[in-house]
Amino acid sequence: MDVDSGGGGAPRGGAGAPHGRVAEAGALRGRSAGAGDVEAGREPRAADALPGQEAEHADVLPGRADEEAVLRAALDGIRASGAAVLLRGDPGLGKTALLDRAARWAERAGLRVLRMAGVVAEATCPFAALHQVLWPLLDDLRVAPEPERELLERALGLRDGTPPAPADAARATLGLLTRAAAARPLVLLLDDLQWADPESAFVLTAVRRQLATEPGASSAPGVSEGVGVSEGPGVPAGPGASAGQGMSAGLGMLAGLIGPAAATGPSTPSEPIGPAASTGSTARPALAAPSEPTASAVPAVSSTSAGPGIPAGLISPAAPAGSTASAAPTSPSTPPAPAEPTAYPAPTTPAPPPTVVITATRHQHAPAVGPAERVIDLGPLSDAVAGRLLDVLHPGLDVPARQRVLRLAGGNPLALRELPRELRRAGDFADPESTGPLAVPPLGQRLGGLYEDRVRALPDAARQALLLAALGGAAAADEDTLAELARRSGSAPWDVSARDVLRSGLAHVEPESRRLLFRHPLVRAGVVHLATAAERRAAHRLLADALPPHDTRRALHLAAATIGFDDPLARRLHEEADLLTEAADEAGAATLMARAAGLTTDGPARASRLVQAAGLAARGGRLRFAAHLLDQAEHTTGTARPEPAALYALVVAYIRFQREGTPEPALRLLPEALDLLRAPGREEQRATLLEPILFVLLVVAAHASDERAWQAVDRHAPDATAPTALCRAAWTATPDDPADLPGRVREAVTALPEAHDPATFRALVWAATAVDTVGDHAALWHRAAPRHSYATRTLAELSGSQDRILRGDWDAVLDGARRGAGTAAARGYAFHEMMFLMHTAQVLAGRGDRAGLQECLRVLEPWAEERRLRGVGDRLRGLKALCALAHRAPGEAWQHVRTSVSPAALGRRTPWSHLSLLDIAQAAADTGHLDEARDHLRAVRASGLARVSPHHAFLVAATEALLADDADEGPYEAAYAVPGARQWPFELARLRLAHGARLRRRSRRTEAVAHLRAAHEVFTGLRAGPWAGQAACELGAAGAGVPEAGAARGHPLLSVQESRIADLAAQGLSNREIGERLRLSPRTVGAHLYRVFPKLGISTRAGIARALAETRGRRGPDAEG
Repeated sequence: MDVDSGGGGAPRGGAGAPHGRVAEAGALRGRSAGAGDVEAGREPRAADALPGQEAEHADVLPGRADEEAVLRAALDGIRASGAAVLLRGDPGLGKTALLDRAARWAERAGLRVLRMAGVVAEATCPFAALHQVLWPLLDDLRVAPEPERELLERALGLRDGTPPAPADAARATLGLLTRAAAARPLVLLLDDLQWADPESAFVLTAVRRQLATEPGASSAPGVSEGVGVSEGPGVPAGPGASAGQGMSAGLGMLAGLIGPAAATGPSTPSEPIGPAASTGSTARPALAAPSEPTASAVPAVSSTSAGPGIPAGLISPAAPAGSTASAAPTSPSTPPAPAEPTAYPAPTTPAPPPTVVITATRHQHAPAVGPAERVIDLGPLSDAVAGRLLDVLHPGLDVPARQRVLRLAGGNPLALRELPRELRRAGDFADPESTGPLAVPPLGQRLGGLYEDRVRALPDAARQALLLAALGGAAAADEDTLAELARRSGSAPWDVSARDVLRSGLAHVEPESRRLLFRHPLVRAGVVHLATAAERRAAHRLLADALPPHDTRRALHLAAATIGFDDPLARRLHEEADLLTEAADEAGAATLMARAAGLTTDGPARASRLVQAAGLAARGGRLRFAAHLLDQAEHTTGTARPEPAALYALVVAYIRFQREGTPEPALRLLPEALDLLRAPGREEQRATLLEPILFVLLVVAAHASDERAWQAVDRHAPDATAPTALCRAAWTATPDDPADLPGRVREAVTALPEAHDPATFRALVWAATAVDTVGDHAALWHRAAPRHSYATRTLAELSGSQDRILRGDWDAVLDGARRGAGTAAARGYAFHEMMFLMHTAQVLAGRGDRAGLQECLRVLEPWAEERRLRGVGDRLRGLKALCALAHRAPGEAWQHVRTSVSPAALGRRTPWSHLSLLDIAQAAADTGHLDEARDHLRAVRASGLARVSPHHAFLVAATEALLADDADEGPYEAAYAVPGARQWPFELARLRLAHGARLRRRSRRTEAVAHLRAAHEVFTGLRAGPWAGQAACELGAAGAGVPEAGAARGHPLLSVQESRIADLAAQGLSNREIGERLRLSPRTVGAHLYRVFPKLGISTRAGIARALAETRGRRGPDAEG
């Protein structure tokens, strides 16, 4: 969408907004429209965020429907009467976008559009703006009367001579426009009128007041009470209203929505300028005319009233013709806003044909309002509308980044479009911690200039006060502090500056707290953006001098004020960074440590601090910043490695693994680093780095299945703390290890103190993941995780997600994976993003969603193969086997599992191998490979896998049952008896399905039906349609109907057979697959569906599931089968 250009005649429109990274796996994203738009090369329209609009209004500007209704009504009524509309508002709120919309409507209606856009550079060129308006009428000018033509040609520079007086030019312009409008109705669009040169402003104001006056009247049409704004083109009148009442009829509804009018024009210190734009504002935009001098000036109902149904002050006629708007403050660097003439030339032409004039300007430069001119005061978008617009312009933002942009934009559409772009360009996109305690977001030239004219027009003392309040935050914004800072700086007293600031409308003082509040978050950022580097440093120094010696903010301000090196200050910042690290604020600590490095004189010491800052940033969720700091450290040391070498190795390995997903740096560097730490004199480093290095190696080993990592862990784990040793035991369990690993994990988690270090928390979470007991400690994770930085929180989220997969909370897994992957992608953590995608694939495989799984695999398989992540590759093959089994393709499943973990490999560390045990057993049993599967089972027993956890024990027992002889019931009973078996509903349901089918084949109908119905209920609840279908077929073969939740429940609009077929089709089965289950031909199935679709009110197979859900409870005629 197009929005206001902002300050100083900056270019409008232009390139489309950048889009967030679109995940290749659409199953994870949940927003296909955004991805499709990007692929098609089309910039998403704002309307894409507003479902439910009528087709002809599909491109309505978000949050501007009321304003558009007024403009449409003015254009729709042009052939009957003239109209003038004044758009007022801060820069970036969409004035230009509304004018663009009006131009498009006018051109479609066959109207002639003349347009002007004020430009700062031309504000001192006489008649420059008028030149833009009249240039399309040069042919008309050639046949104009000679005096008129001569005047305008001199004004436009087409003829030599002195430019005419503005009054003469106004008469000539009115004559030319009147003749042009007689041939074809005119629409004049005057944008950024505040930048028009004074001569043009005089002429255009006369045009606004004269051409747009309704013949014979200067009042708004009447309004019928209770009439609302329609969704169709224009604003048609409601019942009882005349055809000419369309515009005012629409405004009748707005009266109840918008509220009283906002003050207009320049304000005094006691009156805020325009609608106050506050962060998070949910107020609707004010649509109002200027306040009248006295209440008695506007009769309740008269020719100058808004009409019945509109409260006084909402839509009212103009102020008396003699009233003017005072000029805004000016400075030599900023062209003055043109003063309104106090009198206008009376045209010598007859009453003009109807013309619509729409003017856009800023509040502080708003001109006096002409007769019958409507005024629209644009305010910020509401929170909800701003959020929808941001989602269209920048889809895929993670939650913290989205909240940050919304907070900074404050409902400004231009900021919503530009801020993510600038944050990305500055390197801290989607990184809320990157702002630091004192930083101001990068704005770029366009956003930075939104309030430039007002800021530069202030006296130096007032600008300095605003800069101090912007840089110092809340602590520096109270009036006492500002007064003290003014005294220290020797500038004008705060009382004087306060009046200048209040007159500018950039900020106001909150009466109760006596604190200076900026008009909009972009004002604060803009003030800093417009200040020179020297001015910012001086302000920081002044703020630092006013703070106590040991205040952390003092050190930060001093650092910001310092150029070059300052070792004592660097040491102070290093100490502050250590304190933040102890408080688990690693992201904030990274900012301080990086600044400490910048102040450090010695090159190796500077490089060491840069490496430390990189490690903190990587753990704190600032991976791009971490990579940048690491590059700086390497550049500082040249060909030598930064010291300490072990820390450098850890940071490089972690950043490369998280950013690229490659385990090779960790496998190459970390074993060497561990050996290096054993050297004499490195005890302090060993105490600090041993646990983090071992943890990274354990994570890499679990996903890469590389023996180099396991061997390094084995060599150094005896020196580790108890939590890390326990984590290693959980992931490398052997028959010789002590029993009851889950119990040991539970004891360690229970003993975890409130104040614990991140390394201990990570070790226990990862240990619980290895033994599938993360969910047993969910309350503790939820309580403790928020205290930690991004990397640690995400580890807990991923571990919890894996646990929810096992426990059957699949919808929550998909929701969390979407959010988690979006956050990881925005922050640059590719490994985390892929792991969330892996969890999505696990759910889709369990549900038998072939298409969704394939979409995930299209991303995951090449990613894992290129990086030699063998553990991930084995899991992906297991998922393909699981999905094949869901669709009764055991041969395909066997081909996948037989290339996975071999029995010989089970003696070594093979994490995750237990998750494929049931797949191997079922595929083997259904394809006649029982001997191979039983060999695998013997290797599993020998490896001691069943001793790792109850879940491992249940899967081993269930595998034994699937591979047992048909007559042997003992293994099934043993599997059901494993403690906690019901915690894993999907795997238990698979066991019941196999058991029920076996019992049915042995004619033990009653027992079979009990197991099959239990399995069907679980599969249905998990929305595992193909598995539920298998259970339903077995129940049918046993002579029993499916439970109430299934197909046999019936449907009020369908026959029993139609209901069965429709339910199976809703599960994603093809006609052939449905026919196989119900013993029908595919043609017969198709014929039934042909009758089902019109009964459900659908036309495609894609809508059948939703239609069934919506119509289940509906009363219907008795359906006959």
